[in-house]
Amino acid sequence: MKNLITATFIALLFVSISVSAKIPPKNRAAELRYIQNLVDEQIVFPSESECCRIGFVKARILISSDQKIVIQEINGYPELTNYVKKRLENTAVAYPRFIGRQYICKIDFRN
Repeated sequence: MKNLITATFIALLFVSISVSAKIPPKNRAAELRYIQNLVDEQIVFPSESECCRIGFVKARILISSDQKIVIQEINGYPELTNYVKKRLENTAVAYPRFIGRQYICKIDFRN
């Protein structure tokens, strides 16, 4: 009986750990949503002291071999582009499958 309880406990522990583990995105649309959410978490509307411009920033990013975001090209107002570069620089991506992939991010700074 003690062995059955122990085996049941171990099985439940294994199931709870495997369910709580991060599951990588399964398709391209899910990957894009993941990247966009990651960027959105890093970018907040800058305060008046940081930047007074309103507009868009478009950035072409690459996920480097150390799973960090590298900005390859960026367009927009210089104040906003500098802000985006600072915020995204060295942002880590959780999944190795993204290494070497490029994405285009559009960041909207309008209210």
